[in-house]
Amino acid sequence: MCSMFTNERAVARWLAKTLKGCDSRLGEVLLEGAISRTQMEALAKGLGSRIPAFMAKPDLVLVVREPESGRHVLAAVELKYFKTAGKKRWRRAYREFGQPLRYYLYGFDVAVLVHVFESGIVDADVETYSEVVGEVVEKLKLPTAYISLKIADAERGLLKAFKPQKLGAVGICHVAKWILEYCAEARNPLLPSDKEILERRNILKAVLCRSRC
Repeated sequence: MCSMFTNERAVARWLAKTLKGCDSRLGEVLLEGAISRTQMEALAKGLGSRIPAFMAKPDLVLVVREPESGRHVLAAVELKYFKTAGKKRWRRAYREFGQPLRYYLYGFDVAVLVHVFESGIVDADVETYSEVVGEVVEKLKLPTAYISLKIADAERGLLKAFKPQKLGAVGICHVAKWILEYCAEARNPLLPSDKEILERRNILKAVLCRSRC
């Protein structure tokens, strides 16, 4: 069976097309290229601050409005796309599943890990893998949301959910609901106590929002 997407960037574009229209709280849904290192360095220099020497960029960035406080939550989404059930790729992704945590060092408020499996992969394999990753996140109380999905119908935007709940086909807006729920309850464990991270957050917000928020 042919893979529906070429890589994580293609999956991110597919999700982004629908996500912004899912909820009025989603002020911005941005792709990887939205974060300009040059702009961040210029702003940091003006503040007498600095950004990390090596800065990974999330596959998706969501700027979420909190209606009551008027505050904006900056959410980083790390995507892993599995085209086949190859064990080598799955083991590598398992070793790297802590990657979303690095986004807290850049000033993001929330980190989300999303695994997307191709439709031809057997459900039992997806469920087993998702349970292993989910157990590590839950039992170690890692500050990241974990969402595991399998493509059900790409043209209709339908996915089969395995984490955080095992459900039949759900729409992309259901994924948005889970992310928004996590944004409402979780925060960067380094904020607001770490002043350097707080400065990075202010710089990041300025680059992402560009006066829109």
